Amino acid sequence: VPVAPVVEIAVAAPERSETFSATLARLDAELGGLERRLETRAGDAFLLNLQAGALMQRARLTGSYDDYARAEAAVDSAFDASPEGAGPFLTRASLNYSLHRLDRVEPDLARAESAVIVGDDTRAAILGRRAGLWLQRGLAGGAEAFYRQALDLHSTPGLLSALAIAQSR
Repeated sequence: VPVAPVVEIAVAAPERSETFSATLARLDAELGGLERRLETRAGDAFLLNLQAGALMQRARLTGSYDDYARAEAAVDSAFDASPEGAGPFLTRASLNYSLHRLDRVEPDLARAESAVIVGDDTRAAILGRRAGLWLQRGLAGGAEAFYRQALDLHSTPGLLSALAIAQSR
């Protein structure tokens, strides 16, 4: 039986861990700041996308569907505020992935991938999300290939751990 190569990474240990309540308070402060900025810049697609991302972080922390619903409303507003054919496709793909709406993810990944300017970090995020889809469908080999492509572009601890999970399956 072939053994997968060991991937070693160096990760700096945090000086202190943030507690649940401190993390929630930090996210709520970030959201409050975004809401204040949106009062003066209503309909700013960039700020709405940031708000959606912060709400998705909050939802993952709290497990509250209300936070996911607020994130979805922010994503919808960001699309409304974006020029035709543009919008936060990767954010919406991530939201739909989190909500297990897997059939909605790939079309948004393809749209995000076809943008005029796509940096390596964004390409890696797209490939990582695509790998997650393959893994959800029981196709660990394909997922592993996508994770490796993503890591070649932009290595992150999250992608490395996802690759390890794919290899274990």
